[in-house]
Parts: sequence; structure tokens; C-alpha cells
Amino acid sequence: MAHYPNHRRRAQWYLIVAVVAAVLAVFTVAEPDWIEHLFGITLDGGSGALEWTIPAALTAVALVGAVGGVRHLRLSRA
Repeated sequence: MAHYPNHRRRAQWYLIVAVVAAVLAVFTVAEPDWIEHLFGITLDGGSGALEWTIPAALTAVALVGAVGGVRHLRLSRA
């Protein structure tokens, strides 16, 4: 594996993205209509599919960010 001198910086960015995505996922589950209120349109025609797709995607981003952050944090200590 190649050595990158900025593993700590990458770890910070990955973890920031993970936290922001997790917070948005929780907020979207708690208030599923925030996008419709913000933009004034119903993108899914009122079916609620978008309200479940967004938290699922944000959770995936949070998991990838957390794994990437931990990986780079470990590499910065090696």
C-alpha cells in the first residue's frame, strides 16, 4: 500500500462526511417531508418512496465515511 503523508487529514474529512450524513439521515427519518417543505414540490408523487430512499443512501454514505475515516486514522498511526 502506498504511503500518504496526509492520512490524518483524510481521516478527518471522511469522519466529518460520516457525521453529517448520519445527522441528515436521522433528521430525514424524524421529519420525512423536509424536502417537500423546502422546495415546495413532491418528487415521488406522494408515495413516500423518496423519504425512505434518502435515509438509506445517507446511511450508506455514513458507513463508508466511517470505515474510510477509521482506515485512514489507523494508517496515520502506522
